Amino acid sequence: NNTAPGVLIPGKPITEGYITLQAETAEIDFRKVELLELKGCTNPKAREYRRHYLVGDPSACSSVPGAQIKAVASAPLVVPAAPRADAEGRRVFSTTCVGCHQANAMGLPPGYPPLAGSEWVMGDERRLLRIILHGLVGEVNVAGETFNGAMPGWGPMLKDAEIAAVATYIRGNFGNKAAPVNAAAVARVRKDFASRTTPWTVAELAKP
Repeated sequence: NNTAPGVLIPGKPITEGYITLQAETAEIDFRKVELLELKGCTNPKAREYRRHYLVGDPSACSSVPGAQIKAVASAPLVVPAAPRADAEGRRVFSTTCVGCHQANAMGLPPGYPPLAGSEWVMGDERRLLRIILHGLVGEVNVAGETFNGAMPGWGPMLKDAEIAAVATYIRGNFGNKAAPVNAAAVARVRKDFASRTTPWTVAELAKP
């Protein structure tokens, strides 16, 4: 958020600069830091496809026919639409979610999944609220890609209205189209799982 004007331009790769790491509210071990290659197979049908690739490389798509590779590699990069104006939801998103899920909601593999186009965001409302309130650990599959990270629960820090605002924000922006969430729904989920003190796993979330 402290980037000099004109440095971050949507769709334009950054060619120089430095990286700072922030642990947010959860402890993070920074002994292993990886830089992702942004050029690779951009064909979703190929085994080598990764959603974070920005530049198509036909030679990297060894598991699909050449004609398909050429078509996908030449296709323009699709960037999520700019978020709608939603002051409270945007505020909570920018202070609690951006560090891991990124400002464009595309996530940061391999630990932090995208919110844009995510079935976990647009799907069951109560399941999403359980994740925001208590967190999520372990493997989770989003849009066909597996992520393995740890998300802290925001229930102790955020009020029901704030959680409702950010849930509504991510369900209605970044190309997502799902119903808004109200504070009463958050209060019900908070009450139903009041004894919960640890993050959920995908297996646990499968249960009502």
